[in-house]
Amino acid sequence: MMVSTTKTHWPSLGMLLLSGGGAFLAFMSAAGFAVGGLMTCLKSSTGMEDAQVLFSLASTAFLIFVLLLPSTVMAAMRLMGIAIPEWRRTWFFKASRIGMFLVPIAILFGYLVSSHVGAATILFPLFQLIVVGLPIWWLIETGKHDLPPSSAQHNWGILSISLTTTMPLIVVVELILVVCIVAGVVFCISFFSPDVLQQLSTTLDRLVNAGIDRETVLRIIRPYTSKPSVILLLIAIASGIIPLLEELLKPLALWFFSNRQLTPREGFIGGMICGAGFALLESLGALANPSAESWVVIATGRVGTGILHITATGLVGWGLARAWTDGKYGSLIGAYLAAFCFHSLWNASALMTGFRELAQFAPIQVEVLDGFIQASPFILVMLAIFMVSVILRANTIFRKEQNNLNEF
Repeated sequence: MMVSTTKTHWPSLGMLLLSGGGAFLAFMSAAGFAVGGLMTCLKSSTGMEDAQVLFSLASTAFLIFVLLLPSTVMAAMRLMGIAIPEWRRTWFFKASRIGMFLVPIAILFGYLVSSHVGAATILFPLFQLIVVGLPIWWLIETGKHDLPPSSAQHNWGILSISLTTTMPLIVVVELILVVCIVAGVVFCISFFSPDVLQQLSTTLDRLVNAGIDRETVLRIIRPYTSKPSVILLLIAIASGIIPLLEELLKPLALWFFSNRQLTPREGFIGGMICGAGFALLESLGALANPSAESWVVIATGRVGTGILHITATGLVGWGLARAWTDGKYGSLIGAYLAAFCFHSLWNASALMTGFRELAQFAPIQVEVLDGFIQASPFILVMLAIFMVSVILRANTIFRKEQNNLNEF
């Protein structure tokens, strides 16, 4: 039980404002998207795909609202001097394992309804919550299984910061990075090849006029993406710069607790929660507007993406705790490099099929990439299995350490 206090607990006040404000905005967004989806359905029977996007956004916003409520309530209780009970819900782990059986069922039903626009509009938002949310919950419960419970307010606070602050910050930083890269490329082209810049301007106009038609967009950009320099730039950004940036920023919420002398176990679990928040928003965003034909493939891949982000950020969280508490900065560097390698290899493998499609006008490049392309599904599966084993191994080590402490 937490000790109540008559003094204002400023971290709880900050968390109340952050979580409460985020919950209010999420609820209002969910209501707005839901109303917009209903109006779209009523206005036109041909706008069902647009309605599906709105319903997906509504379900995501409502889930965020639900996930922000515990932190809001606990912060309010702390400020009112009400002791916050720390329950040890051992049945959560069993429930999460049972919930995993719903994931393949949801994917199967998603495949079955994908050809029925009306059914897909209603059911896809529900299916995506199951496919994305349940594996994330299971991974978190697996990492915490049979370990001493940490502060519930602490854990929910980490999730709230990740949902309301970390993810928006990463999106903004990545957008700025992309703009800077594009501006740099345009500057170099304008300086060395003004004619090419004119071609790019014409291409941009064609892309704007093409709208969201996938085949038209691919046909327009293929002459550029078949160039080795462009493919190398895409690989460098997706498999180099983005993983470096995300693995640096994802555990941002842990920095708010850096003065608490976190144990390696708390750092690892806290990092997993940070990764869970990021994976949840990224995956639900990716599933908000896929084509019916690609929903199953994207949904299945997003299970692996959740494993990636939770494991990688858990490692960095462990490294941060070791550095802050024991001064083991070598552990932090090693954990960060391991997380970067996982993320980089995952992104490169996931992008190989896309590179092959984009390079159709360059058969030699396809041949060069073909070995990696053929191996990429196997690499992704093996990498996902290995990262789950990392979580299981970490849990085993932390339990042994705790048992050794209990013996003394």
